[in-house]
Amino acid sequence: MVNSETFLPTFKKDEVNDLLFGDIAGLQDTNGVLIDFINSFMVKKIFQLAKSVRFIFVMTKVQLKNCRGV
Repeated sequence: MVNSETFLPTFKKDEVNDLLFGDIAGLQDTNGVLIDFINSFMVKKIFQLAKSVRFIFVMTKVQLKNCRGV
């Protein structure tokens, strides 16, 4: 099992395009149920404060192949 890398959200602002990129904790945190519960509240609050939300999913080629059963 891989340990979580993100606990507190981090943000980077793109001034040119007026965008804010955020790295937030994922679901099913490996640090335990309580941390996962707290993360879900943080994520909900971030989404409530945002004007709009778009998701970027990062996957390796191997992960993509495994998901498709190829």
